[in-house]
Amino acid sequence: MSGKKPAEIKKLQGTFRRDREHSSATPAPGIPKCPEHLTDVAKQEFRRVARILNLVGILSRLDGPILAAYAANYARWVEAEEQLGNDALILTAPNGISYPNPLIKVAHQAREAAAKCARDLGLTPHARVALPIPQQRTRGASKLDKYIQDRRELLFGA
Repeated sequence: MSGKKPAEIKKLQGTFRRDREHSSATPAPGIPKCPEHLTDVAKQEFRRVARILNLVGILSRLDGPILAAYAANYARWVEAEEQLGNDALILTAPNGISYPNPLIKVAHQAREAAAKCARDLGLTPHARVALPIPQQRTRGASKLDKYIQDRRELLFGA
């Protein structure tokens, strides 16, 4: 998914052009299964983001691996930041030389990897601003339509 937006995001942004899409197959929407190998924090983030993306209508079961990569890196970043909160930022070797705590690099790399996956999934602030929120129908709107619109406004602003 690196570098190319999914067709669903392009459609929501209003930039979709059929003549530029090489694949005519659109994966069926749905929530992918959360992988068992993820940590508890990663599983929680996987499920949270999957619910949001499914509500917006841009999640497919094929998105499971990139969503799992996002969740794993998010959890790694959180764990490294928590450990950094308990440790010194500058450590001293037995020979007296000071060096930065290696967790700084771990946290930075995990945050960058999570941010890249978030961009691919359409989760960044720029992606949220670029997604137009459809106007609620005034006539004939069902309770489900109203519920979905309320959730979109709650998640993405009005």
